[in-house]
Amino acid sequence: MTRHARPLRAPFAWMIAILIAAAIPAAGCGPSDEEMIRAAKRLDADFVKAVKQEDLDAVMATYWNDPQVMMFPTGALIAKGPEAIRAEYKSFFEGTNVKDFKLSKEEYRVLGDAVLGYGLFSLTTVPSLGPEVKIEGRYTEIVAKRDGRWVYVVDHPSVPLSPNAPAEHQTETIQPGLPPPSE
Repeated sequence: MTRHARPLRAPFAWMIAILIAAAIPAAGCGPSDEEMIRAAKRLDADFVKAVKQEDLDAVMATYWNDPQVMMFPTGALIAKGPEAIRAEYKSFFEGTNVKDFKLSKEEYRVLGDAVLGYGLFSLTTVPSLGPEVKIEGRYTEIVAKRDGRWVYVVDHPSVPLSPNAPAEHQTETIQPGLPPPSE
């Protein structure tokens, strides 16, 4: 040390270290918003492909494998848990043939560690009995990285009610052994 140099005092050294640490983006803090949205878009593409192929296992691979995963199918109030969701898709695939399925007007918003996605869907099917059916609807989804992969945590497809549609009582589908959702 030269005679003009003075040793750094501890508080000053800590302040410099804190400023440097604050200026450097923290490594490992998670993916960027853009990466999260790309992951949600890839998940949607995988889902569309699986539905078009009527591949039940591929559809289920897009959902979180946890009792808390939820889907609000158009034919029931809620399907909670992977087995309940699987049962909904199994029933659907057994009752019809998917001719086409598309998502449109997709929007994505990052909310913390999850992505909120929403948009419109168009589904064309040929039921086992009857003519071709085209369904236009909307969807809302929550996509998050769980157990190392991006999956649907909540999925809510719906179709608009016509003004003269009769009100029908619909039942819930809940994974066996789980309590009903709290109200």
